[in-house]
Amino acid sequence: MITFSKSIKGFSHDDNGKPMQDWSEHLYLEDYKADILLVSDGHGSDKHFRSDRGARFAVEAAKEGLVEFLKDFDPILPEETFRQRGIQGVKDSTHEDYTPHDEYEREFRQLFENIKFRWCEKVVKDWAENVPLDKELYYPGMQGKKMNLSYYEMGREVVAYGCTLIAAVKTPNYWMAFQLGDGKCISFHADGTWYEPIPWDSRCFLNITTSLCHEGSESFRYCYGNTDCPCLFIGSDGMDDSYMPLDKLAEFYGLVIRVVAENGVDYATEQLIKMMPIISEKGSHDDISIAFWLDDNVVLPLSKAILSRRLDSLEIDSKEQESNKKEAESRRVEVTERTKQLQQESGVYENKRSELDRKMKKAQEDKKKAEEDFNVATFLYEDAKKNLDQVISAFDKLEKLSSENERAYENHLREVCVAEEMFREIEKEIQAFEKKITQDFEEMTNIRKILISFGL
Repeated sequence: MITFSKSIKGFSHDDNGKPMQDWSEHLYLEDYKADILLVSDGHGSDKHFRSDRGARFAVEAAKEGLVEFLKDFDPILPEETFRQRGIQGVKDSTHEDYTPHDEYEREFRQLFENIKFRWCEKVVKDWAENVPLDKELYYPGMQGKKMNLSYYEMGREVVAYGCTLIAAVKTPNYWMAFQLGDGKCISFHADGTWYEPIPWDSRCFLNITTSLCHEGSESFRYCYGNTDCPCLFIGSDGMDDSYMPLDKLAEFYGLVIRVVAENGVDYATEQLIKMMPIISEKGSHDDISIAFWLDDNVVLPLSKAILSRRLDSLEIDSKEQESNKKEAESRRVEVTERTKQLQQESGVYENKRSELDRKMKKAQEDKKKAEEDFNVATFLYEDAKKNLDQVISAFDKLEKLSSENERAYENHLREVCVAEEMFREIEKEIQAFEKKITQDFEEMTNIRKILISFGL
């Protein structure tokens, strides 16, 4: 079995001063005849300022956990068994829910809990033994601001070490793979077809991913079986971000298999290691990790199958291109005929355009005459408006004078009314005076009569 793993620092890290935050390993456990591939990708953002160590700890924890797991895990599987287990309640990228009943799920969840526990132990120990230095806290991209250490208290120190994890194991009786976070796992069948064996987690999108620093064992996805799996690749997201869509990544891995078959594993891996920095520079600019196993007993037929499928694909593409060429030629003939027709019609349109030009000229002359008439009418209107304003002004003055005369007349009427009222009062006083004189005269007459009666 050919196995390989390699991690390289991303192109952008040379500019921002960040260390390589990927970690990958491959190993063979003789006791279990097991080949193991491991890749971890540290997040690298400011708050995950020790994610390079976190990635290394994740690989170490996975190795230790798998050694314990393989001691007891010996599934009895029917022939051609392949099982996948996603995350309960989370759809994969094809909106399938890969959460069927699995009789070995308990063992897998214990493995994932063991890995998470070991990783946390390593993180806590490292945090206690290596107090963060100022050069760590003043992280590139923080614009001179210092990280607040209080954020990492109460068990949150694991956030500084945040990372993802992908692992794959192949034994004589079965193979398995599991994952937390982003990155891609691609497996090849002996007939050259490829697929993603581990269900995807739709929560991983663009630069957002699940992480060992936040998630528990329930967020691991996994697959296992005893089906044909002669070749399997795992890689960090720096790799699949450089080859999109996914079939481009599978095509690149197929090319690696062909180079191994044609030139040997040493030459192929040497060239792959040289290519990885170029892939980062031309692609994602991120750290890149690749690990794979390749069954050396089937490398030649697998390479031929991949090449055959590639040739079939190229032949299909060629047929499609030929069909497109014929369609384009037919279209060209149609366009040529249509061009001739348009040229014939252009003479008619030229005559129509001349007629339209003549009508346009006449319309412009009519417009000019209408504008002149409008200007005259505007002048007459302004003059009439001026005269009307003068009439209105004179009327306003007369109306004002009439109002003043009316007020004077009303004042005179009020004075007459007052005089009449005074005259009536005087008449009343005269009448009262005359009545008093009459009464006094009558009284004097009565007195004289009395005096005469007394002989006075």
